[in-house]
Amino acid sequence: MKLHQNKEDLELSFLFEVSESTVSKIVITWINFMYFQLKEINIWPSRDIVTDYMPDDFKYKFATTRVILYATETPIQKPSHVDAQSVTWFSYKHKNTIKTMIGCTPRGTVSYVSDAYGGSASDHQIIEKSELLQLNLNLFEQKVSIMADRGIMVQDLFAAQDVKVNTPTMLKGKSQLEPEEVVRGQESSIQKDSHRASYWISQNI
Repeated sequence: MKLHQNKEDLELSFLFEVSESTVSKIVITWINFMYFQLKEINIWPSRDIVTDYMPDDFKYKFATTRVILYATETPIQKPSHVDAQSVTWFSYKHKNTIKTMIGCTPRGTVSYVSDAYGGSASDHQIIEKSELLQLNLNLFEQKVSIMADRGIMVQDLFAAQDVKVNTPTMLKGKSQLEPEEVVRGQESSIQKDSHRASYWISQNI
């Protein structure tokens, strides 16, 4: 009921005749249980699946795209602990948030979800600690690329895996940006597709 109907803890405490703190503890316990169970599910698709379902625009200009990365912030209640308040405080939005790096295929299917960090964490820090950089997992094949939202500058992190990071712009005839050419600029039709997928992600997590 908590997740499906988004009922307040106070309302649930009345319905089940328990204290509000008991409701909170039960919800937290089950959320943690679900997290550890669901995180074992491998949602990372094979390269063949990504390519087969790739939109034509991506195939034409960014055929090597393996995943689109997008950082999303989720508002949370103000933590009671002072240190937690500081870590989760996001000055840009003037509220406490947690930040997660989401990955999706060019088709818009969620294919990666990082651990959650305090809203003050940078995109660079989150990816640096993520499974995306663990060589033993072999998530990236040779000569593939990542499409990143504007502002996610992480080419240095993926250089060791020979994975390019693309930030779509008006490419003037170039089909792919080299590592040193990662730039920001006017949105192309490819970027619009990635933003649509990113918007869907932000509304459904």
